[in-house]
Amino acid sequence: MSDSEAWTADPVKLASALDALWLLLGAYLVFFMQAGFAMLEAGSVRVKNTKNILLKNSLDACLGAIVWWAIGYPLAYGESGPGDNEFIGGTNFFMSEKKQSKDNFYAGWMFQWAFAAAAATIVSGAVAERCDF
Repeated sequence: MSDSEAWTADPVKLASALDALWLLLGAYLVFFMQAGFAMLEAGSVRVKNTKNILLKNSLDACLGAIVWWAIGYPLAYGESGPGDNEFIGGTNFFMSEKKQSKDNFYAGWMFQWAFAAAAATIVSGAVAERCDF
């Protein structure tokens, strides 16, 4: 059985793969906005502050990934924890659950992280030249 026959034989598997592809493509495009923000902000500040703003943008993406992995995604999308709490998630901190609930868990995680990192970078640009790093 060739690869194309395998995909057409199982439309659910094909749909799941296309969902993951779409999520990852969106994540890559949103993450690439980081480069655009960096260029915009570097062009908006004085030369002496260019390194400062570029380092802030890089750290926004790196630290944003760590914080999103540790507590951001679980608070936003985790299920209720030990108590009755319908407002905020309380499980899967540090992705500690071995079995993830969805087929495209990691693609969805990356998609949401890209938006969280972009939001942090926008705030970083708003305070350009106003605070030192």
